[in-house]
Amino acid sequence: MALKKHQYGQLAIVVATAALIAACGGGGGGSSTGSTSATPTTLSGTAATGAAFTDAIITVTDATGAVVGTSTAVGATGQFSIALSANATAPFVLTASRTSSSGATETLVSVVPPGSSSGAVNISQVTNLIAARLSASGNPANLASEVASGASSVTASSTATKKAEVLTILAPLITAVGVSTDPLTGTFTVNGTGMDQLLDSLQIDITPASASTSNIQISVKAQQADGVQPTAIQFTSNTAGGSTPTLPTIVPANLVAAGTSALINAELAQLTACYALPTASRVSSTVTNGLATGSASNLTASACTGVFYGSNPSLYLQGGAAVGRDASGNGAFANLFTDAATGTTFSRGSYKFTRNNGDIVAGYMATDLLGNQTFGTFVLRANTTPNPTSLKLIGNQYTYPGSVNAYQQLREFVNQETSNYLSTGYSFSVPLISGINYVLITTPDGSTMPLVRGSSSMVLPHIANLSPLTLTPSGSSFVRIESAYTASSGAPTSAPSALDTGLFFVPTDFTDAQIASTPAQSTWRFDYCSGCTIQLSGNVWSISGGTVTTQYFKTLNRANTLAELKTQGWASLSASSVTDMVTRTVPGTTTAIYASLPASAYLAPSWVVPAGALPPTQVKVWGTSLDYDYTAQVTETGAGFTSTTNSVSYVSGRTSFIDTQNLGSTLRTTTMNCANGAIDVNQIGERHCANPGPGYLATARQVGLHLYAADPSGREYAHYYAPYTLQ
Repeated sequence: MALKKHQYGQLAIVVATAALIAACGGGGGGSSTGSTSATPTTLSGTAATGAAFTDAIITVTDATGAVVGTSTAVGATGQFSIALSANATAPFVLTASRTSSSGATETLVSVVPPGSSSGAVNISQVTNLIAARLSASGNPANLASEVASGASSVTASSTATKKAEVLTILAPLITAVGVSTDPLTGTFTVNGTGMDQLLDSLQIDITPASASTSNIQISVKAQQADGVQPTAIQFTSNTAGGSTPTLPTIVPANLVAAGTSALINAELAQLTACYALPTASRVSSTVTNGLATGSASNLTASACTGVFYGSNPSLYLQGGAAVGRDASGNGAFANLFTDAATGTTFSRGSYKFTRNNGDIVAGYMATDLLGNQTFGTFVLRANTTPNPTSLKLIGNQYTYPGSVNAYQQLREFVNQETSNYLSTGYSFSVPLISGINYVLITTPDGSTMPLVRGSSSMVLPHIANLSPLTLTPSGSSFVRIESAYTASSGAPTSAPSALDTGLFFVPTDFTDAQIASTPAQSTWRFDYCSGCTIQLSGNVWSISGGTVTTQYFKTLNRANTLAELKTQGWASLSASSVTDMVTRTVPGTTTAIYASLPASAYLAPSWVVPAGALPPTQVKVWGTSLDYDYTAQVTETGAGFTSTTNSVSYVSGRTSFIDTQNLGSTLRTTTMNCANGAIDVNQIGERHCANPGPGYLATARQVGLHLYAADPSGREYAHYYAPYTLQ
């Protein structure tokens, strides 16, 4: 159901918010020099985002910039208590931080102004927004140092004013939930009710855009119809209090039900209990060398079947994948059939949104016995038997797999540094699906674009001819909605889209303001076409004929603006790895076009990670190779050839390949694996790896390499290195 106006009038919102502000001491006076209240010796409260902010360490910094208290790791209740050092001087800034094994850090900030003698203080996305409004840079993470330097002032008066502004912005949601708890100092429990229900319903993203301002987006997480964009407002941290927008009226029935976060965590606890069992206890299949195959019917342990809706794993479906593990290792929850997954724990459960049919999408973190952590989402459904107050795994019930994520790239040209450029946009993930020839994507603003069949997945196309319309795969599933060179001088006069023609750019770049206005949890429509034809009229794509299956996917966060990208650091290849790529570059007649690959060794890149940058958790090598006849053991280099096996004719051409190496965030070097591509029924396939290895075939070429990282908010970042040049 779409969010819309309801019976609560504007007067009710104003009265309710005014009462809450009064209860919080809003508008009150007080200053850092005029208070006679005693300084608290202990600070205590709750750290939560709806879910407890588990595993976070809270650091307390005082007016001088000294660290005057540190907590133990926040536990499942979210509650903390921190004894302060003697002579600690208010105001205090509390910074709660947790870092996953991927190296990504999440931070929430809160404040205790002078004159607060009780020591009660909470930490949440609401207090983080208050801190952003107090910060001179708009970045809550900077507030502690800004207070010490005098750049920002945290007094009783300024804190009350900024808190009142935030409560006014959130007034419609406060009214819808019916909460009256002070977000800074009030007592609440992490059980999905009251203030915790309000936190469950909020996504507040604060992204630095310069040294003096941050972009702020507030989204309401709620049930909504397929194809409808979520409620969201945007402003900057330095927008005056009277000019900030407020949330529109919220329908209480569309908000997450009270107590949902407790049900999510109960389901994760049962899933942890399932994975604690040995593989042979989880499944009835024969386990050989730690692996088994089977279907949902082979998942027999009650601790495991009980995590699924109706205690029936066969009802689960996620993007066409049913529970099980086939001989290739594919299937939903395939790792339940492997020893490697035993001991995996699931934690940090969080409510994301409610689907049109009432199913809950919940976030989680999985941690294996080696300490590797991955973030993901589950689709859960309220169980009707035996316990109607539980949430169980059901999957999205979609026929086909797919996803869309905010994706950002720094593209660096090792032989032409002045051509380096930043791009921001969205990346689509749709594998090749038998019978599907097109996927038509409708964006949140109503624009359309197709995906076509590439060498290993569905990709964005280039237009080879308009009449008749002929499309060729671009090799990329990343749509670049805004791009700009990084060089302050000497950059090409033509836009990156005019020169880097192997990639996919929108016809007209978005502005930063347009990008910032896209809701974090934006909705994208995917139309999967079997036997369809596709048309282009102006800039509008459409499909006709055949069979169309429509599915909707959401992002977890919007793409960065270019201004935001320019504020962050990037992991970078070491100087020696860059030099190696330059040395291997093969020049063309006017530009460099590719790099050769070593015949006796695999690539072994190394990299550096500056402070504040995300460490890579994946390295990819892009290249091209020639077709190979595995029957005749011949690389086909002619204008055309016939397979030895079945005498089928082929047009000789280069095939793209990608070698991928996943790695821990603490590593700073790796040796790339090399895997040849698929072989068809005629024994023709892509081959670039020497056999036996290590090393590559002389005909293989490298066209790029990237260092990849992702943050917990769902944004992906890739530092891409190319040996070719643009001009």
